[in-house]
Amino acid sequence: MWQDADIPAHLKMNFRVVDDAGRELASGRDLAALKAQLVRVNKAFYQRIFDDPWLSQMFQGVRREHIENQQTDFILSAFGGPKLYYGKSPADAHPHIFVNEQIWQRREQYLKEAFVETNFPPEYAQRWLKIDEA
Repeated sequence: MWQDADIPAHLKMNFRVVDDAGRELASGRDLAALKAQLVRVNKAFYQRIFDDPWLSQMFQGVRREHIENQQTDFILSAFGGPKLYYGKSPADAHPHIFVNEQIWQRREQYLKEAFVETNFPPEYAQRWLKIDEA
């Protein structure tokens, strides 16, 4: 089995989080640390979603762990990490769900609260929100 710890630091991949203009927001060689941050945000976010009486209905029959993992893989790829998410786009995956502005704002508020709760770096949070808008 491949042992990442055995690789000298200078030979490990360097991952970069960039904004829409290509400016570097953060970088590092520890993909696991970035992914751990994303996992914490998604757990806090989906806790709020699944606790919400209305939004939780959109995820009936879906294991919370499954949706958290999918979102983590998607956002990690969007931040410049490896492409781990091969699922459908939200519109293709959920054509039966009508999301109006009120629902979107509630979802965005929960995401912002998750950023604060997990001390997610503000520059990463802004990037995430821009990805969400696309």
